[in-house]
Parts: sequence; structure tokens; C-alpha cells
Amino acid sequence: ELNHVHEIGITGKGMAGVFQSLSRSNIIRRNVMYNGPRAAVDINDGFGNLTLEENLLFGFSRETGGHAAFNAWDRVPYRTLAEDGAPSEYPQWSHIARNFIASNDFAVDGILQHTPNSDWALDFDDGASFYDVAENVCLYGNIKTHGGGSKRFHENLIIHPDLPVDGHGCYTAQSESVEDVFFFKNTCELAIDPEHPRSSQTGQHAAVLYDLNAHCGTSKGKGA
Repeated sequence: ELNHVHEIGITGKGMAGVFQSLSRSNIIRRNVMYNGPRAAVDINDGFGNLTLEENLLFGFSRETGGHAAFNAWDRVPYRTLAEDGAPSEYPQWSHIARNFIASNDFAVDGILQHTPNSDWALDFDDGASFYDVAENVCLYGNIKTHGGGSKRFHENLIIHPDLPVDGHGCYTAQSESVEDVFFFKNTCELAIDPEHPRSSQTGQHAAVLYDLNAHCGTSKGKGA
């Protein structure tokens, strides 16, 4: 809590501001992290009960692609006693709330500078599951999932995810999610018209399949 993390990954490019592995019930709160080659926060293994809140994350994925300032994966199930003291393969839910996350794009003299590595703001990769994600601000990047289930994305503000070089729509699903994944009551502003190809959902499986009540518009005031 209350850390200032910056200029990391000078020699090792897989570095993160915070890396979690074989661990649970951690709290990452009110930190400022910027300027790194890959992720600000890496969550390896789905032990659960993570709290990630009120952080400012920007300037990551500067030297590597296919990543985000926040990245999680859950490739192997573990049996823990985390829930009620009884052995279980189901982790407690993790909560990601009220963070401001900017993908690696920025303006110089009013002109947006793009990098090809800034894919998403929040990346739930390789089966990451049991996440409640609410009230975050995602700038120049969207929310992406790849496999897994038991995820809730709601009341997030997603701003201009279609502007980066490899920009996306409001939400990206790269594979068929298993079940219990919901994207609802989010607000997404696209920078270019919804008819433009870059404004459409990306990935092999369109995120609209899971979109219950998302409001999407453009900075020009047109509705999607």
C-alpha cells in the first residue's frame, strides 16, 4: 500500500511491479506504478481473495506485447482451505475496483502517440476465473478474457479502446468462455464511428455474446 513503483525491468523484461504466485488474500491498494516493459501487476495461479483497488497504473507493455498493465492467468487448479476450512478447488472471489489504468498511449501537443504493444487495460488470460471487476477507469484499452469462467465486469468506464494501433472494441473475448461470465452496466466511449472496422469487437468470439447491458457510444455522440 502507498508505494511508488517506476522504471522497472531495466534488464529483465518479464518484471512486474507486483507479482503474486502460490499466494492468496493479498491487498494491493493506493499505489502508483508506471514505466515498465510488461505488466504492473501479474497474478499467477488462482488462489483468490485478491483485493486490487484505488491504484494508478500506466506506461506498461512498453517493450512486450500481448499483455496489459494488469494480467492474470490460472492454468492449474489448486486445492486449498481458503473458503471455509474444508479442502476445495474453488477459490474465493477476487475484487478489482476503482483503479485508473491507462494503456501505453499518450498525447504530445494534442497528438496521440501509439505503440503496437499496448493491447488491453485489464487482461484475464488463460483461464483466469472468480473475479469481480467494477468501477474501474480504462483509458486507451479495454477488458480482455481468454477462457475461464465466473467473472463479473460491471460499472466500468472504458474510454477510447479503439485508438491504439491494435485497438479493440469495448470488450475482447479471445476464446469461448466456459460459463458464468457477465459484462453489464459498463460505459464505453469509442473514438471512431461504430461502423468503422476498428470499433467492432475483436477476437475469435465476439464479446457481444456476453454483453447484457453495456452502453456504448462515441466521442461524436453517436450510439453503437
